Amino acid sequence: LHDEGRGTNVYPNLPAALYRPCRRKPRSNHRRGHADVAALSPLGPRESSRNGPRSRPDRFVEEGMAQERFFQSQVDFLMNMSKPHPVRMLGDVEGLAMNATRMYVSDLGHRLAVQSGTYGLVWSMLGPDVDPLRQVVCSLRSNGEFDVTEIAKIYGGGGHRNAAGFETSLEAMRQILA
Repeated sequence: LHDEGRGTNVYPNLPAALYRPCRRKPRSNHRRGHADVAALSPLGPRESSRNGPRSRPDRFVEEGMAQERFFQSQVDFLMNMSKPHPVRMLGDVEGLAMNATRMYVSDLGHRLAVQSGTYGLVWSMLGPDVDPLRQVVCSLRSNGEFDVTEIAKIYGGGGHRNAAGFETSLEAMRQILA
């Protein structure tokens, strides 16, 4: 994304993998500093590749697959970097827990559930300026017949059999992980 008038990157925090300068000249009514969404759109103008022209749907699929591979490589990295912590939240049933940002909750939770054979808990801090009783968001995932809503209900949450969640205090989270 590029502001042709100033020659600067409009969104400096945008990852380089997603940045592709706009090839079009700005229209006269094009707002200065406004990001050209078409620059990132997989439905932009038809392009040619070494093997001939690629259609818009083909390019859309290719870019989507590349993004998914990149995301899964980040999930792999997090699984290898952090050691899952065993937890018992429902009697003697043991699951695995991990702290991660909200972006990875579903994929990490699923992998933890598969690894434990029961459930995975991924928790994230919301920040100091949030109600102290709701500073931690917990997401539960299970694989198969294990019902994580039973755990979520204990802590005032809810959800579905294979995906549920709740919010709790930092102190309560310390007790869960103890």
